[in-house]
Amino acid sequence: MSLLIWIVLFSIYTLFAIWVLFLGGAERLDGSFVSLLVVSSRAANWSSDAIKLFVALSWIVCAIWFVIGIFDFDVRRWILPS
Repeated sequence: MSLLIWIVLFSIYTLFAIWVLFLGGAERLDGSFVSLLVVSSRAANWSSDAIKLFVALSWIVCAIWFVIGIFDFDVRRWILPS
């Protein structure tokens, strides 16, 4: 996977995380069927605070993975083979 695609994918996830955490996305996903598809298979039973916590923690992990992937091509290839 090219570096450009790597950056674009992380940027898209970051925008999603901002929407969930700061722009009311967690409240819209709270108890909805869409939360099953977008967040987790168990998210329909979670409160909006639990959805925010899940997205925040997963964004932190993705951010660490993103930084590692910038410098190590093998990490990017593991996610999406070229």
